[in-house]
Amino acid sequence: MGVNRAGFGIVDDAVVRDAAIQEIIRRYYRCSCEYAMGLVDRQTVQRVELLMNDLGVGAATRPVVAQAELAAREAKERGKGNQSVYCGAALELRTAPLSWARTPRSCTRPPAWCSTP
Repeated sequence: MGVNRAGFGIVDDAVVRDAAIQEIIRRYYRCSCEYAMGLVDRQTVQRVELLMNDLGVGAATRPVVAQAELAAREAKERGKGNQSVYCGAALELRTAPLSWARTPRSCTRPPAWCSTP
């Protein structure tokens, strides 16, 4: 389908708008990470922030953000960081409720979902 016909493939405008907002927030986090690594300048992050402000959305609009922040706080409380950096991750799947990863206290064997043939 050519670009000039792409609009005819949109059948549910609300779904497309929501997906666009989620993508903008995802790019905000990517730009923020790249800024922290020194790959982009502050102006890049500010442009995404400006777009988010214009749309009236924030990082908390993504459901996974709160869970990832919770996982990072729990990692900090348990001292599971590296040089005062604490990470948390969350994953949202269509087939499962929102879940987040935690660093286990001890890992004697891989989890069942990480089976090898």
